[in-house]
Amino acid sequence: QTNQLTSLAPFLNNLAELLHKNILGNKVESAVYIDPQKIPKSILPTKLDQFYLSDLDPKEIARQMTIIESQIFKSIQPRELLNQAWTHKTLKDSVAPNISAIIRYFNRVSCWAATEMVKLEQIPNRVAMIDKFIQIAINLKELRNYNGLQAILAALSSTPVHRLKKTWAMVDSK
Repeated sequence: QTNQLTSLAPFLNNLAELLHKNILGNKVESAVYIDPQKIPKSILPTKLDQFYLSDLDPKEIARQMTIIESQIFKSIQPRELLNQAWTHKTLKDSVAPNISAIIRYFNRVSCWAATEMVKLEQIPNRVAMIDKFIQIAINLKELRNYNGLQAILAALSSTPVHRLKKTWAMVDSK
């Protein structure tokens, strides 16, 4: 099983990087390394050469988001928390760069999730995407990634997503 995990590590690093790039754009702010000995068994799409968000398991997306966020979170230094430096326009990037990074990540995840839901034209496709993000949110909660959970909830409650009345009428209320 160790050999299997070791062979999956490059794919998982690529998946994390792909999610990172989709959320943050082409700018990759930090490298993501996954120790093959510590990772749970991955949930992979059936076709590895080309896949879409809808092909990915919500649990795996939540795991990868948690890995990315944990890297940023671990970078926060105690001094960045002093005097709410991240709220000052001129100081935030120099005095609290990692807090600024996690705030940017939150905003980008929220915008990315909302965009993924709204860009679909067919109502059944939108319903499926909303369900996917609800499942991602549930998995983020199970992983205790409350920052990621709140980012997805912000997307679900954003004005562009909230106003999709016909779509929400078809979403399962469970």
